[in-house]
Amino acid sequence: MRNVKNAVWKWAALCLTAAVLSGCAGEDGNKTEMSSDGAAEGLQSGGTENGGDQDGSASLGIGGQSGGQRDSEALAGDGAGSGALGDNRGAGDGAASADSEALDGDGPEGSEGAAGDAAGEGAAGAQSGRLTGFGEGTDPNRKEMTDAYVSILEDIYFDQIFPDGEEYGYQPGENYDITANSFAVFDIDFDGEDELIVTYSTTYMAGMRELIYAYDSVSKSVRKEISCFPSMIYYDNGVVREDASHNHGMASDRDFWPYSLYQYDREKDAYVLTAGVDAWSRSWQEEDYEGNPFPEEVDKDGDGLVYYTIAGESNERSGFMDQETYDQWLDSVLEGAGEVKVPYVKLTTDNIYAIE
Repeated sequence: MRNVKNAVWKWAALCLTAAVLSGCAGEDGNKTEMSSDGAAEGLQSGGTENGGDQDGSASLGIGGQSGGQRDSEALAGDGAGSGALGDNRGAGDGAASADSEALDGDGPEGSEGAAGDAAGEGAAGAQSGRLTGFGEGTDPNRKEMTDAYVSILEDIYFDQIFPDGEEYGYQPGENYDITANSFAVFDIDFDGEDELIVTYSTTYMAGMRELIYAYDSVSKSVRKEISCFPSMIYYDNGVVREDASHNHGMASDRDFWPYSLYQYDREKDAYVLTAGVDAWSRSWQEEDYEGNPFPEEVDKDGDGLVYYTIAGESNERSGFMDQETYDQWLDSVLEGAGEVKVPYVKLTTDNIYAIE
């Protein structure tokens, strides 16, 4: 019964988006000609046949396991509000940053950065009404992959359920709902295959997430590459910076925010935590939590601020660094890498069913 319900809702959503995009029929019964941007083509991908998990890939919820009552009014409002797919620029309106600021003032000042700014850039990879990443055409199993991603997004959109049954809560605000979240289908780790990046912020602070899912064509399933607070910066050498959700460190009175660094591991096809970065401001406190005095001998520039790292697995604190040494260390990690702008779009049914 659930599969039938899913199929009906998907059919309704597709009909609605097709009506919005193509316009009404003329008096002679012929439909108004669609624009040459091929917006209608973007609806061809559809999604998974709900309940069609014939490949045994249920380990992470593939196969359209969306359940629960789905509100037709929300669906209709979504289709009308998200507009034509042919122009997705500005569609992602900084869901993570806006919601983070609205829900909890403790969020990082830079949390508007990775997800919000990139969403504001719009869908750089959206062409002819289709949402695609840079890896289109490189995977012969792309249809399976996009069906899996559509199924994941359906579950998030309708039921706020993530792969493997994970739930992060849902707290829609007075001026925003599920469509304030965003996603992208994009080859973020440069392995030649598109990943699904989901930014989810319509929940309490601790539940906010940015997640990357990758499709495995061998096992016909998806796996999670990383799950972080949605304040992330991606670099083109595989490094990811995640600003902390709160600043409870020893430098909260200075212009510094704690963050973590991850490195993409090609063999694991996942991101590995390499270091946490924090600082100590002398004006904040003269002693650390263990009673050790501020390392004045390290503070060579005399600005009263030193930095330190925390090893990814051992959680051990490194020696302290002054500004110059810290800058050199960070340069050695980034290796001159540039930031990657992710083509986020809003989490709407129009955009979900435009994935190809």
